[in-house]
Amino acid sequence: MRIHSIKDFYARLGQSRRTYPLRLLAACNTRCKCPLAWACVALLAVTLSFQLTAQAEQPHDYVPEIAHLALEDLLNQEVSSVLRKEEPLSEAPSAIYVLTAEDIRRSGAQNIPEALRLVPGITVVQEDSNSWQVTTRGFDSDGTAKLLVLVDGRSVYSPLFSGVFWDVQDVMLEDIDRIEVIRGPGAVSWGENAVNGVINIISRDARDTQGGLVSAGGGKEQRGFGSVRYGGKIGEDTDYRIYSKYFNRGEYHLEDGQSAQDGWDMLRGGFRADSRPSSDDHITWQGDIYDGKSAERTSTFTSFAPPFREEIRNRTKLHGGNTLLRYTHDNSTTSQIALQGYFDRTYRSTDFGTESRDTYDLDFQHRFQLSESHDFVYGADYRITSDEIQNSTALVFDPSRRTDHLATAFVQDEYSIVKDVFSLIPGTKIGHNDYTHFEYQPALKAVWTPRRNQTLWASVSRAVRTPARIDEDVTAYVSGSVLPDGTSNVLSIKGNREFDSEDLMAYEIGYRAAPYKNFSFDIATFWQEYDHLLSLEPGSPYLESSPAPAHLISPYVIGNNINGRAYGVETFATWRVLDNFTLSATYTFTELSFSQDSGAPDPFIEGLAPRTPRNQATVRAHFNLPWDLEFDSIAYYVDSIPAYDVPSYIRTDARIGWKATPQLSFDLIGQNLFDARHREFGPTTVEIERAYFGRVTYRFGGE
Repeated sequence: MRIHSIKDFYARLGQSRRTYPLRLLAACNTRCKCPLAWACVALLAVTLSFQLTAQAEQPHDYVPEIAHLALEDLLNQEVSSVLRKEEPLSEAPSAIYVLTAEDIRRSGAQNIPEALRLVPGITVVQEDSNSWQVTTRGFDSDGTAKLLVLVDGRSVYSPLFSGVFWDVQDVMLEDIDRIEVIRGPGAVSWGENAVNGVINIISRDARDTQGGLVSAGGGKEQRGFGSVRYGGKIGEDTDYRIYSKYFNRGEYHLEDGQSAQDGWDMLRGGFRADSRPSSDDHITWQGDIYDGKSAERTSTFTSFAPPFREEIRNRTKLHGGNTLLRYTHDNSTTSQIALQGYFDRTYRSTDFGTESRDTYDLDFQHRFQLSESHDFVYGADYRITSDEIQNSTALVFDPSRRTDHLATAFVQDEYSIVKDVFSLIPGTKIGHNDYTHFEYQPALKAVWTPRRNQTLWASVSRAVRTPARIDEDVTAYVSGSVLPDGTSNVLSIKGNREFDSEDLMAYEIGYRAAPYKNFSFDIATFWQEYDHLLSLEPGSPYLESSPAPAHLISPYVIGNNINGRAYGVETFATWRVLDNFTLSATYTFTELSFSQDSGAPDPFIEGLAPRTPRNQATVRAHFNLPWDLEFDSIAYYVDSIPAYDVPSYIRTDARIGWKATPQLSFDLIGQNLFDARHREFGPTTVEIERAYFGRVTYRFGGE
């Protein structure tokens, strides 16, 4: 039987719908023991078999929800993270991807890192049940080094260690409007630490979440979770919502079958209110509070005498809260003023120490059109962050209390040389911090739009990662040995008060287009040169008598003697095959190399480059089926990491959704369906296990 097109494929399905499900199941990997995987394949086979017949029975005006917008219209959705102003996605002069609320819902993701797996160019590595590394263009490290993460304009980038604690970024996914992900520097708009990219999580306006929502579920790994939200009005001009959510996540296992002891649970609540006292004014007030705990099985330094290290279950207590107030005023269609302030408190207690931190931030921005050819944006930000740390045997910060100040200002001009065709966008960020004092981060972008829905862009920019507390103030005791004379020799890593900022010069060029109503694609290439990267330099050994017993310290001192280079390509495409069937694919290639300045060799340099998978790819399929059914499947390929003996893997997720009534819906979700477990991170031996769970959602009262 020769098949020449997708339509021909569906026609053949219709003719042989009684036998096709059996043939599809026979073709399935019979070694798979997961019942949900078999259920997904069976449902797909049956629903595809009846697809053509069901479409013929639909009224002539029947249009599935997924077909409401053409792909070219999706390219014209507004984004705000690149130039700090609203602009069409198709014209953004950056490698940007927008993860929509619909993408998140249909992915079955239960948290932000899981959702970010969908984004091209993003590397998501799960260490255990509650820890992730999320980065772009290389440099995987604990937390998310060199990647700035914002939640409604509030930075969640930790000045303690230059990263993000993902286990407390547990926003209610149903309240997210979109996640804008910039791959590459975003320093002019967002300042220090927006080196390899920016993740901007933007929540929905309170007027878009009116009525009630109750959702609950559970299953394997996701032991139980639930959320409740209610939105209403206060007078004619103000909308609000309040929410609460809870989850309990199970423990993974090590390669030897033992429990990783990494369970995780959290309770969170919050609110948002949006008021419009006039057509030109908008006031937003929102806040969150959370309380939870997580754990991990790890080895840590516990004594200056043998055995030096012990294996423990590191228990972490997590508390915190924040509140944000934002005011925007539209002077005209081309002029807007925005003022935002927030307060954020975090508390984190572990066996490695305790950190409590208060952050105050005030941000001002003004956009105006100087002339028909010049669109200016400028602004300033001032931040105070104060911490108190309780040290442990393994990890010591000196001083234990510190208050840091950060002041920045930026200016950016979109100069339209040929209206609606070619623009140049120069800009710079100037900042002062307490570590390296003044930093300058300029950029020049160019955008050429030769025709509708076709954009070529290029940029050259400088960005820096400023020092964190851990770079200057830490002494970390790593391991020990006994010398022939019986003295303990302890290896340590010490901070350096002369540590400088890590620098990046980035060169990018990209092209995006929607040549047809049902097909769009995007490709971005980059070349990035890094200077003054963190290194470890051998220091002079010295004797220490306290704490007892007396011991010899062999230190490695943090320095800036490594340089790096990264280049690669990131591409994705979306094809609406039929009104109710969409395919998407992404591919990322990243190559990194490192060199060292003159001096003593860094013993850890060889482990840097291989931490990032060279090749990554995803394929997504979305079906809108008869009887208000949805089927979504996602396959991820991630290359091996030889330096840590992490093999390549293919992860397959699937979701079956049924909208039983306009208010009531059910979801059945499976993750890692065709692989019982795999490892994503080295050198730990925690394995990420297959998970499947169900969810029921009920909406009422007007959403």
